[in-house]
Amino acid sequence: MSLRIEPITAFQTTFIGSPYSAQLLVKGSKPTWQPKVKSKQYADKLKTLPEFIQATDYSIRKVLANIEIPIRFDKSKLYALIMTKLSDDVESDIQLKSFIQTFEKTHASDNSSIYLKTLRRYLTEIDDYTPIQISDFAYMGLQSDISFSVFCDLSLAFITYQKMFKYIVEVAETKLGKLHSKGVRPIFIEKKVASYIHEIKPIMSEYSKTIESQLNLTFYMELANSNTYDELFKPKILNCATMNTETFAHYCKDFQSKLHVLRQGLFDKAPHLFTEKVDPKNPANFVWVISAMQSMGGSANDG
Repeated sequence: MSLRIEPITAFQTTFIGSPYSAQLLVKGSKPTWQPKVKSKQYADKLKTLPEFIQATDYSIRKVLANIEIPIRFDKSKLYALIMTKLSDDVESDIQLKSFIQTFEKTHASDNSSIYLKTLRRYLTEIDDYTPIQISDFAYMGLQSDISFSVFCDLSLAFITYQKMFKYIVEVAETKLGKLHSKGVRPIFIEKKVASYIHEIKPIMSEYSKTIESQLNLTFYMELANSNTYDELFKPKILNCATMNTETFAHYCKDFQSKLHVLRQGLFDKAPHLFTEKVDPKNPANFVWVISAMQSMGGSANDG
């Protein structure tokens, strides 16, 4: 029985690149590794989505420089394949591309109303997408011999990103809500935007680390469970036997640690986001039932 999900989907790419386009994150120093082969497919997209593509390029190169790659794959070829797929996914999703283009063209200090509107639209997409992703992780976990807790952690990450972007929208509404009303002075606008960036910077810093760690884990799982380039990022059942036990455990532990720090920081900033009641009609909650059983001593892979 094949999986219903591809590890790289169009909307997932927004978790890598869009925060940079939206001025929520700023790239640090460039990764030291330079690919020998550049992806030709995304060259034109640099003209229309420069910040998004460059940020995605930055993240992918950093991950490929860090993770253990099976000897059957060439790192530069992997880079070109991944960047081509990501850029093609965005190009084929008109609404997603529109979101990113708006972020690219609209700075918070230039037109706060459009900036806020785009943030809210983006959050709506995340709210719609997250339950689907969680259900897919549950399905993947049931088919795999990998500990179900790994898929629970991945699900928890997407729920955390959902909460985090709700927090971002709340801060933006408070700081930028009526910024461009008649008579508001430019110096006041600049101070408010600076205050907004200062407020969200700690959380976004931890988010960046978590995303990077998540990519290390998921890319390693994907590469280890693919025998050819054609099999990459296609539906498949993930198995433990194809992975180095110590390497996999290291990536899992690092991801769990980074996610915990992000969630703790977000809770300190916005504890009200963690008080929702569980909807028993949502099948995705099965993930948390299994997770609870495991934490109480039961096996997550028992029938």
